[in-house]
Amino acid sequence: MTVALYVRRKSWPLEAVTVRLRHAKIHAADCADCETKEGVIDRIERDLEVAGRLTEEQSSKLFEIAQKCPVHRTLVSENRHSDARSVSRSRSAARRLDRTAK
Repeated sequence: MTVALYVRRKSWPLEAVTVRLRHAKIHAADCADCETKEGVIDRIERDLEVAGRLTEEQSSKLFEIAQKCPVHRTLVSENRHSDARSVSRSRSAARRLDRTAK
């Protein structure tokens, strides 16, 4: 999408963009250039193909733009996330639970 928006703005003769992803789980110990050194990590390989009557300079620029795509940046970053859980009960339900617990 980032590439398509850029091309549309520039009016370049792009006919198609194809992205192929391959996903595998690998042991961190087998990955010399990974920050994570223990456990299993995700390995995602991306092939990007552009089609159209583009100059070498234009196609190089599109590959550069693809590197700035928010999805690509998320995939190549070391992710941290957290999960939260909550249960909300109405006050009357909470009172009923209190009465049955006694």
